[in-house]
Amino acid sequence: MEQWKEVDWITGYKGVLDVSSHGRIRRRAYTYETTGRWGTPHIASKPDKILSPSNESHGYDVIAVQIEGRRKKFLVHRLVGRAFVPGYEKGLTINHINGVKTDNRPENLEWVTLAINTKKQWETGLVAGTRKKLTSGKVRIIREALLLGLSAYKLSILCDVDPTLIYGIKRGSRWKSSD
Repeated sequence: MEQWKEVDWITGYKGVLDVSSHGRIRRRAYTYETTGRWGTPHIASKPDKILSPSNESHGYDVIAVQIEGRRKKFLVHRLVGRAFVPGYEKGLTINHINGVKTDNRPENLEWVTLAINTKKQWETGLVAGTRKKLTSGKVRIIREALLLGLSAYKLSILCDVDPTLIYGIKRGSRWKSSD
């Protein structure tokens, strides 16, 4: 059965948001003053609404809420974790146990230190291959391919490394000498 809890730990949002044990976020009904078409003031209202999360470039679900003309984004897993997962302390971060960034059920979340969270990301392969090692021979081949016009992005895919590493080699800020 779905349980709802008030988000009462964020200043300015008490009485505005509720979070569910199924990972859903609800904006509570509210009224506000507005000006009509002919300049006449009147009171309008909005009903309760389940907010649809967007999936940001980092892969996590985010909801956006506008209060008094100011829009603020919240990570869904942090709201669910704070409401339903015991063990919260300042400085801890929330980890998805199964590695699925959109699985925001409380049983899939745990509070851990940033060091442990980062270690788990590397172990489960959630971090892109930025730490792959290149040999000096591979770097020579990369430089030759760059001179022949192959794009740094395509080379990063071929070498299974982060594109910024290839761009660094191209600029000369990484692997300054090919030994």
